[in-house]
Amino acid sequence: MRRLALTAVVAIAALASVPSAPAVGEKIADSALANGCFAARSQATGKFVAAAGDGYRADSGEAGAARFYLKPSGLGTYLPQDQDAKLMAARGTDAVGRDDAPGPATEWTLPRISGSSFAIKSTSTGRRVTTSPSGSLVQSASEGPDTVFTLVRETGCTQFPEAEVDATGSPFSGTNPDGTVGGFADMHLHITANQRAGGNVIYGEPFDRFGIAEALGHDEEAHGPDGILDVTGNLLRTGLPVGTHDTHGWPTFTGWPVFDTNTHQQTYYVWLKRVWVAGERLVVAQTVDDQPLCEIEVLGSHDCDETRSIDRQIQRLKELQDYVDAQSGGPGRGWFRIVYSPKEGRQAIEQGKLAVLIGIESSDLFGCSELRDQPQCTKADVDRGIDHFKSLGVRGVFPIHWVDNAFGGAAIEGGDKGTFINAFEAFQTGHFFRTGPCPEPGQGEDMGPFSLPDLQQLQS
Repeated sequence: MRRLALTAVVAIAALASVPSAPAVGEKIADSALANGCFAARSQATGKFVAAAGDGYRADSGEAGAARFYLKPSGLGTYLPQDQDAKLMAARGTDAVGRDDAPGPATEWTLPRISGSSFAIKSTSTGRRVTTSPSGSLVQSASEGPDTVFTLVRETGCTQFPEAEVDATGSPFSGTNPDGTVGGFADMHLHITANQRAGGNVIYGEPFDRFGIAEALGHDEEAHGPDGILDVTGNLLRTGLPVGTHDTHGWPTFTGWPVFDTNTHQQTYYVWLKRVWVAGERLVVAQTVDDQPLCEIEVLGSHDCDETRSIDRQIQRLKELQDYVDAQSGGPGRGWFRIVYSPKEGRQAIEQGKLAVLIGIESSDLFGCSELRDQPQCTKADVDRGIDHFKSLGVRGVFPIHWVDNAFGGAAIEGGDKGTFINAFEAFQTGHFFRTGPCPEPGQGEDMGPFSLPDLQQLQS
C-alpha cells in the first residue's frame, strides 16, 4: 500500500512538471468580434501569436501575445490590427506579414470551428493561416487542425483609425405618448454623390471597407496638387475653370469639409451617425447625376449613363447598410436601415434607428433628355424605367434637376453657379435657359453671361 501511494505521488509530481494545455476559451459570439480586442492561441503549438519583426510567430505566452483589434471591413470580414498599428497581411500565397496600410492583403475572414476556435482565412488568397515547423505564421491550403486558433479576449489594443461621434448618451426609441414617432428628418441628402458625374468630380466616400484614410485621405490624387484639376469646383466657386483649394481631408480636415463645398464628401457615415445620435430618424437618400456635367469633366472612373450611375449609387447605399451592420456586430444590428414602405419606416424609427428612403434626382431620368425642344425618350422608356427603379427600392423621384428635359424645365440658379449650369443647359439641350424680366423687384435669379468660347472650352 505504501509503495502504491509513493508511486501515485511521483506520478502526480511528474504530471505537474508538464506544461498544462490552456483551458478552452469562452464561446465568442459573432457579434462580439466586431471592434473587439483579442489574442490568438495556436492549436498546433499551444502558444500565443506574437509580433516578430515583419511577421508573427506562435511561440509566446499570453503576456507577450499580440493584441489584435478586429476592425470590420464588411459583414464577416476583418482588418486585424496589432498593438503596434500593424495589420496582419497575406504576402503572396505563402507568407504572413505586417503591413502599415490596409488593403486587400490585410482583409481576413474568421470561419468558426467551435466555441472560441476560428480559422484565419485571407480574402485575397483564399488560404488559411497556419504555423510552420519553425513557429512562424504562414499561409496554407490546408484546413486541418494546424490552422485553428483560439481567440482570447484581451485589453491593450490599438484602435483602428476612425472618426469620432463626439457625443454621449443612448439614442431614444419607442413612440410619443400619443403613439406617434419622434425625431427630425432630412428629406434631401446626397450620401452617394461622390459617384456622380463620372465618379471623380466629388472627392470622398461615405465609407470605405479599408477605413477612413482610404475614404477621405486622398483628395490630391483626385483633384491634383492644390486642387488644380478640380475644374467643376473651380467653376462653381468663381466661374473660372482654373483655381486651387486646400486638399487636406483626413486626418486634419484643414481644407474640407466646409458647408459650401460642391466637390467634397459631406456625409461620411460617422458624421451621419452623429446626427442620428442627436435625434435624426428619417433621411431621403437622393441618388443624383447629371449627364452633361459628366461629359464636360476631365476626371472620371465610369461612363456618363445616368441610369447606370443611379444603379451604382443604389447598390452603394445597400453596401453602406451592410457596413454599418458590420460595425455593429452583424446583419440587422446597425442603426442605418433602408426602408421600402411607411410601415417599415415606422418600425425602424420605433426601434430607434435611422429610416432611409431611396430617392432619385436626375437631369436625364430614364434617358428623357430633350434636344432643341424634342424629347429623346418614349412612354415605353418611362414605363420601363419606373419598373426598373421600383424593383431596386426607389420610392421617390425628382424628374428634373439642373437642366431642362422631356419632363419639364429646371429651376434657375443665380451667380457663378447659375452661369455654369446655363452652359450645361446649352450643352445638353442645344439652347440656353429662356428667361425674362420678373414682375416684382427681388424676384428670380440673375445669371451672368456665358460666351460661346467658354462653352467651346468646356466641350474641348
